[in-house]
Amino acid sequence: MTTLKDYQLRGLLSRKVVEGLKPFPGLGNSRADSVQHRFDDETEMDGREYISRKYGLYREAGETNQDNIVRRIHDGLDPTLAAAIPLRGANNIMNDF
Repeated sequence: MTTLKDYQLRGLLSRKVVEGLKPFPGLGNSRADSVQHRFDDETEMDGREYISRKYGLYREAGETNQDNIVRRIHDGLDPTLAAAIPLRGANNIMNDF
C-alpha cells in the first residue's frame, strides 16, 4: 500500500533530479563565450548564424541583460567586423546591433 509519505518522498526525489539537470550559473555563458566568428572560416558559420547561435546560447543560459549580450557577441566577432560595428557606451540592444 502506497502512503502519503511515499508520494511526498517521490515528489521530493523528482524535484531533486530536475534541479540536478538545471545548468550551473555561468556554464551556459562560458559555452556561448567560446563561440567565435572568423571571416577566414565562414564555411562553419556565417555572421548571421554566429549572432543567432550566440544570442540563443546566452538566452538559454538565463542572460537577460541586452547590453551584456550585445557586448559579448561583439567581443566574439572577427576583429575586422567588430571594428566596423561601434557600440554605444551603454544600453545596447540587439535591434541596434
